Amino acid sequence: NRKAEKRSVLLTAVYEFVTEQGDFHGSATELFALLSQKQELPIKQPNALSRMLNPATSILEQDYGIRYRNESTGEARKIHLERIPPPNDDSDDTAKGLTSPSLSSQ
Repeated sequence: NRKAEKRSVLLTAVYEFVTEQGDFHGSATELFALLSQKQELPIKQPNALSRMLNPATSILEQDYGIRYRNESTGEARKIHLERIPPPNDDSDDTAKGLTSPSLSSQ
């Protein structure tokens, strides 16, 4: 599916950008310009960026660890991209406080 392929390329570009540059808060035009500096994007207009990211909100969060919000105020629209910490690994009982590291090492 060509659309899924385009979205995958775009989401990877967003992931790499946020990983390297940190959180982003700005317009689709600003984000499009920054992403385009790094690589050729599968889209040609900033408004297509929002159209592709909006339905991929859960994919960005679950698969890439990025929280995406699209905010629209009366005078401007802003995109917010923020890294989120990965969920705790359920197999590590020490992280959940179920075992004491000092007791388990004796």
